[in-house]
Amino acid sequence: MSKEVIPEFKLSKSSQEDFPFKLELIEANVGYNPRAPHRHNYYEIFFFEKGGGIHMIDFNELHIDRNEVHILSPGQVHYMHRTPETTGWVLKFTSEFFLSTLSDKDMLQRIPFLNNKVSKPLIQPAQEEFDSLLQIVNFIKSEDEGKSIGYQNMIRNYLNLILVKCHRLYDYSVPNVSSPDNILCDAFNTLLQEKYLVENRIGYYCEMLNVSDNKLNAAVKMVHGKTPSEMISNRLLLEAKRLLLHSNKSIKEIAYELNFHDNAYFNRWFKKLENCPPGVFRSKKRKQYTP
Repeated sequence: MSKEVIPEFKLSKSSQEDFPFKLELIEANVGYNPRAPHRHNYYEIFFFEKGGGIHMIDFNELHIDRNEVHILSPGQVHYMHRTPETTGWVLKFTSEFFLSTLSDKDMLQRIPFLNNKVSKPLIQPAQEEFDSLLQIVNFIKSEDEGKSIGYQNMIRNYLNLILVKCHRLYDYSVPNVSSPDNILCDAFNTLLQEKYLVENRIGYYCEMLNVSDNKLNAAVKMVHGKTPSEMISNRLLLEAKRLLLHSNKSIKEIAYELNFHDNAYFNRWFKKLENCPPGVFRSKKRKQYTP
C-alpha cells in the first residue's frame, strides 16, 4: 500500500464512440488487481452464477454465494477474494450513460442501494428471479456484440429493467415511499456526498435545500432514525475508516485530509464514535481484513 489516496478507476470509453458502459465476465482480466482495495467512479452490478470467496464493500464482508447480486456505487471501497470456481457477470456503467436519454434525471438517486443508503448492497433472489435477471444480461450481451441501429438505447432500456427488478427484489426493512420526507432526505444525502469534507454545518445544508433546521431534522430522523449531525459524522467517519485501513497515511495526515485542523481533536472525535482510537482501529482492522 502507498501513502496515496485509495486508487479510483474510471470506466474507459469505447475507442469508437462515447459509450461508458461495459459488460464483462467476472473472471475476466480487468486491467487492475481486484484483490487490492480500490474504488470506481461508476456503478457495478455483479451477478454471481457460482459462488466462493469474500467480497469486501467498505466494511461489509459479503460471502459470495451462487445466485447473488452485489451492487456497488461510485466511491465505495471494495476488493474481492474469489475462489477459482466463482463465475458470473458484472455490469459497469456511469450515471451519465444511464441518464443521457431519460427525462427522469433523479431515478438513480431514488434507488437506495445505489446511493449508500442500505446496510448491505446484496440481493439474494429466488432461482426463477435470478434466471430472469441473467436473461436480461444476455440480451444486453447480444446488443453489445451486434451493435445494430439504436443498440445503446436498447442497452439502457435493459439496464433500466434490471434496476427496477432489483429494486423490487431488495429486502428493504422500511418501505421506500416517495413522501415529502423521503424526497427531502434524498436531496440531503446527495448534497452530503458532495460536501461532507468541507461542510459540517447544518445551517449550510438547510440553506442549500431551502428548509428550516426543524424541518430537516424531523425528516432525517423520520427516514433514517438519526439526526442530520449524526449523518454528517457517520459519513466522515466512514471516510476516516477507509483511509485508516487502505492507506499508509499517518493519522495526522488523515485528520488534515478530512479537514480536522487539530489532530488531538480528531483522535477524540474518532474514539467517541468508534469506541477506540484511530491507531487501534487501524491495527485491529488490518489484522482482520488484510490478507
